[in-house]
Amino acid sequence: MIHRQTFYQNYEHFWALPRPEKDEGDGALVALIFAMLAMGTQFITSNSTKQTAEFYVSAAHQALRMSSYLNKTSIRSIQSMVLITYFLINDNHASDGWAFAGILIRQAYAMGLHRDPNIVVPNASHFDKQQRRKLWQAVLLQDTFLTVLLSL
Repeated sequence: MIHRQTFYQNYEHFWALPRPEKDEGDGALVALIFAMLAMGTQFITSNSTKQTAEFYVSAAHQALRMSSYLNKTSIRSIQSMVLITYFLINDNHASDGWAFAGILIRQAYAMGLHRDPNIVVPNASHFDKQQRRKLWQAVLLQDTFLTVLLSL
């Protein structure tokens, strides 16, 4: 769902920016970074890590809101939302994950991820088209998993 080298490249580039440019950076990328930190922190066994993981996921959600993710859907915002939903499921908040996944799947539909990228974005690179396919697969599998998990 997330291309490792591209993520590392974007991550390094973000931290190399001067402070004023970071402030104007892509909120969805910041959300993706925080969602990754939340997922990683979630599985460390220590007394304070639960609060740290919840802080990171809260920061990810705040970064999404700051980027107006409900009005401006992007690949990064969808990726962040998938990770946030998995975080909620793993944190025993499956019903919250279900509600958030409802927004997620509608955003994915709004982006046209469910449609053939050759039709929706015919001028995109082969790599970008594959990323869209993989992301749709992740969204769809997560939705199916939640349906089974919650017996819906």
